[in-house]
Amino acid sequence: MNLAFDPQFNNAHHFYVAYTYDANPTEELDRQTKSTRFTHNPSNNTISQPVDLISGLAGTIDHN
Repeated sequence: MNLAFDPQFNNAHHFYVAYTYDANPTEELDRQTKSTRFTHNPSNNTISQPVDLISGLAGTIDHN
């Protein structure tokens, strides 16, 4: 998993997470990679509004 904060995090409140996941858990292992943007709401300290920026990239089981 990778985590990055927006350069303007104090104003935009966005951060980014890249991770691998099993796209089809009922069949043979199908690892894919996804990058998602989340928004932090400082007034109530919650995380919301996930937006998939990149999804469906081939992933592996040895490293994210």
